[in-house]
Amino acid sequence: MVALEDRDADVRKVVLSTLRGNLQRLDEKDFIPLMLSAYAEVRVFASECLLLLEMKVLQKRHMELLIDSDSLVRATTLRALAKRQMPGWMKVHVRSLLDSDYAIQRAAMDGLLNDPKVGAPALLDFVRTHPSEKISSLARTELSRLGLNP
Repeated sequence: MVALEDRDADVRKVVLSTLRGNLQRLDEKDFIPLMLSAYAEVRVFASECLLLLEMKVLQKRHMELLIDSDSLVRATTLRALAKRQMPGWMKVHVRSLLDSDYAIQRAAMDGLLNDPKVGAPALLDFVRTHPSEKISSLARTELSRLGLNP
């Protein structure tokens, strides 16, 4: 974990590659330094690690990554929240459809579409309410593929 704070990006890259293939579980004390890292690629890794945390830690710690300055960190966090279906995940995704960054909008849309039973109706409602939003055109196409008429 100490090597993840190395100034050399190549060192961090090697360590991250090793960790990605070997982590089974992660506890809160090891997670906190990842999400507080000065390096965006380490914070992206922290977002990926949301999949490995206990739900109570996920609920307690996800917000720091959702408001990160790096859009890849935020998008990765949204994707992890959708996979884990943390309580309130859908509301976060619907709100994120209004983000000014298209990558965030796309991650939010994908997260909603990953659970068509509950996510697709929320996306359908969003498209009807915000027809001129950047993501709405793609969302209409994806909803049509599911047989829903936006």
